[in-house]
Amino acid sequence: MRPRGFMPQEKMEEARKELQNLLGYYFPASQERPEQPERLQVSLRVHEEMGAGIDIVPHPGKGLCVEHVEAEPGQDFSAGDVIVEINGQSLVEFGEEAMEDAFGEHFANGAKLTVVRPSKR
Repeated sequence: MRPRGFMPQEKMEEARKELQNLLGYYFPASQERPEQPERLQVSLRVHEEMGAGIDIVPHPGKGLCVEHVEAEPGQDFSAGDVIVEINGQSLVEFGEEAMEDAFGEHFANGAKLTVVRPSKR
């Protein structure tokens, strides 16, 4: 005697495939998964005389948006990326001034940054 609701594995796979095909036919957008932004862990390079060679703009609720990166000293992120954390300190939760203060407090060669790279570039 089989348990109630029992279905052989091959029938279950057939039903699953048929359901996926129907969903794909009637709801094509549901099959597409939006690309998630890439999160990078990088170290900040700060030259004694040239600084970090970056132009950043604070955006509350988002982080520090990178507008420009100089060739020297060079960074492992680029314009369009968003710095969301420095040395474990989240920047997203702050207003503009507090965000700049927090970044300045941790600003140093080798500071650990978490950078978000938007998915469509």
